[in-house]
Amino acid sequence: MLTVAEKKQWFKRVKRSSLQRKDAIILQYCRDKTVLDVGCVGQDWSYQTDDWLHRRIKNVARNIIGVDIDRQGIEHLKEQGYNILHVSELEKQQTEYDIVLMSDVIEHVDNPVDFVRYYSQFASKDGLILITTPNATRLRTCIEIFTTTTYSMNLEHTCWFCPKTMLEVFSRANLVPVEFFWLKEYVPRLRYRIYDPLLRIWKNFNSNFLWIVKNEEKR
Repeated sequence: MLTVAEKKQWFKRVKRSSLQRKDAIILQYCRDKTVLDVGCVGQDWSYQTDDWLHRRIKNVARNIIGVDIDRQGIEHLKEQGYNILHVSELEKQQTEYDIVLMSDVIEHVDNPVDFVRYYSQFASKDGLILITTPNATRLRTCIEIFTTTTYSMNLEHTCWFCPKTMLEVFSRANLVPVEFFWLKEYVPRLRYRIYDPLLRIWKNFNSNFLWIVKNEEKR
């Protein structure tokens, strides 16, 4: 587990971390790697569009396998030539990956510690685990609460995370942080772009973030 001193050091790094485009930074890390894409069927964009993240990773990765619980979506994608497994089939593969990606899925699960601990076992010894999630203190939510007294969210979410709470999840799951990035609002709306200069200064208002971690047990 991370010590208090180690957490404080990471909190300082988070404040200084750069602001990136979500898709660009993920593609950068997945290029020419073997990738396990967790929860790939229900990503930000529909799998029927060119913007679907799994499709874009497939174009740059050495090899990619997706895993999900949506049996109907899995079967549909298999018919299109994608290698997508149901979670019940994953352990039979006995395969390790350079990159284990969990893109905006941890906020949907029952137990985030067990979730990341389970999937981290599929990372190779030097493999990286990439986890993105919406930021609990994002500016969009704050503005919506201030102007309408309510806020928008996916009704299938079970929890909100900020970088600090996510760091505690990793500590309990025996994962070691490697890098952190703030992520820009990926909804292409002009009003969000207007806020970009402010978000480069007040980082805690950014829309999403990405933690990159490693499996402590394989070090």
